[in-house]
Amino acid sequence: MSIVWRGAATWARTVVSLAALWAAHGAMAALPLYRISVVPTEGDLASAEAINDQGVIVGTLHGDKARAFRWREGRAVEWAPLDDPRREQFAVSVDEQGAMSYWVQWPGNVWPGKFLRTEVWAKGTTPAKKLRGVFSYFGNTAGDLIVDGQERTYALRERDGTVTELGLADDKVELNDLNNRQQVVGHRKSGRPVMWTRGAGFTDIPALPDEPQVSARAVNDRAEVALMTGPFDLSLNGPDNAPNAIYLWSVGNGVQSLGSSADCAWYQPIKLGAHGTVVGQCYAQPSPVSAQHAFAADATHGVYLLESCVDPADPQAGRYDIWKAVGINQSGQIAAEAYDRVQRVQKVILLTPVR
Repeated sequence: MSIVWRGAATWARTVVSLAALWAAHGAMAALPLYRISVVPTEGDLASAEAINDQGVIVGTLHGDKARAFRWREGRAVEWAPLDDPRREQFAVSVDEQGAMSYWVQWPGNVWPGKFLRTEVWAKGTTPAKKLRGVFSYFGNTAGDLIVDGQERTYALRERDGTVTELGLADDKVELNDLNNRQQVVGHRKSGRPVMWTRGAGFTDIPALPDEPQVSARAVNDRAEVALMTGPFDLSLNGPDNAPNAIYLWSVGNGVQSLGSSADCAWYQPIKLGAHGTVVGQCYAQPSPVSAQHAFAADATHGVYLLESCVDPADPQAGRYDIWKAVGINQSGQIAAEAYDRVQRVQKVILLTPVR
């Protein structure tokens, strides 16, 4: 049996023995298999932002004007209300009741310019709730991390509307993710991973002290943290730089390497599932112009490419180049972005495990 993947430049096909992969991780554990469901946004490029435990995906359709959408398998795409056709919307997060956060701006007005507002759109509600003067950076089912549009400082906005200032400007720390326990992770500009918790503020994560740059990229509700070594900004990286690595850290278990894949040299974890599965994006070489792949990684299987794990019996198998995974829910469903080779446009897809 084999894993097959394709490079973006030449679509060349390379085969790696699963037996070798299993041996490397010490167990004959079969990789997951997934079926593909495609979010039915037609025409323009679509991007995914988040998925909740009910399988609701939120994202953005990038046409003449960006529009935020919400979708669940078996239902039609729902579009966030638009009170002014000149404005654009960008999805941020979705809670377990299906309420979507998104931010709104005038066309062409991008970071670090003036932000109009962040809105929360709940099912059946019009107009959206508005919180002016802030920009939603990222979020999850419990709330959003927001950035003050003037001071560029971080705050946590919970779903009940409570806003807590985190106390550090983003020239001192860069934040990457939060969990449903209001724990926020990121890294200091000095290159050390940090976690913010209510009452304790920012504290360093005691992991990989010999690495010059370590970033906490994602955190789950068990306070497990996905770490990556630097450099953090791929655009500043060069082809001669060493590949980075990804790890899983927790207070009880310390640091655990999640391994690597023969076809990826630079990894960017994006989300960490409740059962310890990291999902994200990786690059064939440590360069932003190299082939990009959606990956998952866990302690049992190590790193594996999601495109290699599509069920061969799925009619959609082979049609999509899956290049970025943005979220994973309790059931193991993954929200991802993929290139449709037939329609030649980027789509948002749902990967549902069948094994």
